[in-house]
Amino acid sequence: IPSLYVIFGSSDTPTYGSAPTITYTFNTQANGSGTSYLSSDTATVNATGTALFKGTNSTTSTTNVSLNSSANAGSYTTVTYLSGLSSLFYAISAGSSTGSLTVNQLASVTYTGSAGGLWSTGANWTTTSTIGTTNITGVAPTLGNVATVIIPTGTTVGYSNTMAGLTPTSAVAITNNGTLNFTNTSAATLPAIISGSGTISMSGAATTTLSGANTSFTGITSIASGSTLQLGNANAIGSSAVTVNGTLDVYGYSPTVSSITGTTGTITNGSSGTTSTLTTGGGNTSTSYGGVIQNGLGTVALIQNGTGTLTLSGTNSYSGGTTISAGTLSAGSNTNLGNTSGAINLNGGTLNISTGAAFSSARTINVLASSTINNADTSGVTFTGNVTGPTVTGTPVTLTLSGANATTFSTGAITNGTGTSTVALVQNTTGTTTLSGSNSYTGGTTISAGTLVASTSASALGSSTVTLGASSGNTSATLQ
Repeated sequence: IPSLYVIFGSSDTPTYGSAPTITYTFNTQANGSGTSYLSSDTATVNATGTALFKGTNSTTSTTNVSLNSSANAGSYTTVTYLSGLSSLFYAISAGSSTGSLTVNQLASVTYTGSAGGLWSTGANWTTTSTIGTTNITGVAPTLGNVATVIIPTGTTVGYSNTMAGLTPTSAVAITNNGTLNFTNTSAATLPAIISGSGTISMSGAATTTLSGANTSFTGITSIASGSTLQLGNANAIGSSAVTVNGTLDVYGYSPTVSSITGTTGTITNGSSGTTSTLTTGGGNTSTSYGGVIQNGLGTVALIQNGTGTLTLSGTNSYSGGTTISAGTLSAGSNTNLGNTSGAINLNGGTLNISTGAAFSSARTINVLASSTINNADTSGVTFTGNVTGPTVTGTPVTLTLSGANATTFSTGAITNGTGTSTVALVQNTTGTTTLSGSNSYTGGTTISAGTLVASTSASALGSSTVTLGASSGNTSATLQ
């Protein structure tokens, strides 16, 4: 907020405080007839420096107004501060007696400028007047001078370097149904709370940190190539749909978003010693992400939720593991699933192996809830790691194998989980599944379709019964 100066006679005394309520002390004096210039009325000072006084004591002066005048006698104890960046200071002239002046937070301003106009330009903002019927322009939202900032649908406002030192505080709420575009080339942090269904766009070359708990933001977060968004709160980007072509640094936080998409971006964790879990899919849409998901100074884990499909095609190196709780996660290569030390946790969704080169993985597969592996890879899929059941005792789960192609579980073992938790295997594919490990699962083996080959090991089918053809008596089911 620009400075408010209180003038004591011939000397200027600058004072400053923190929004939303700033109290200034200044002197008053009675006029020749003994009338006090301060009592119980209200004054408002607008962006041009004009003092617009309520009540009978009013003025239309275009300069700073002296209260040390019989023409302005009355009470001016409260000033609503409507300043934009265009006005550096306001002066209130007083006399010798002591009084106080409070600068109050303005209720709201609405962006009315042209597309791409600057946040810092006062003329781009309009507030509904509480004085008469004329709205007031020239009110740039800075620090805590405004309670609510409104960016309407169809409008775009640019947040530039000019806002350095004038950042709206956490006392400010931003309703963004348009586009808030960060064009800053120097690092910026915005603690103000953002809600709405619009777009938060990163197009500047510097890092922007959103530190507010923006739980009610449901729009789009877009990070352009060369731009970086760093989270300063787990809910910094709300439940938005996120497009990453630049860098998303989750920075130790674990956000839950509607979806992720992008072609050239990077998702990382720059907070040392932390593990961040990115949960996506809540928007129930199908998206593809071709960028990189990697550890930074901290670790990244991924969870797929919802009813849609997330397709990963980048060479990823995150090591926190991949959990599929609902919907489908599709990968064409083992490298799409991160570092080989990261497990695949099947917690109720589907892992789809898409068509391409032969897929081979030695990573552990944890079947935490009944789930599906679908083999759409005509070149075949081989799992050489262990397949284990739930960690919660007493939980029976079923691993269903679907698709029309060859799947092999070779050197790893398929085992039950903790305590009395069991794993069952269902072959429901027109292809061939080969089991050759030393398996000990006890939930049973059902061949509903296709061919199941129990190869090499006498315990390939575990310690369980084998059902051929399921309850419908499917005659295409074969055990070899």
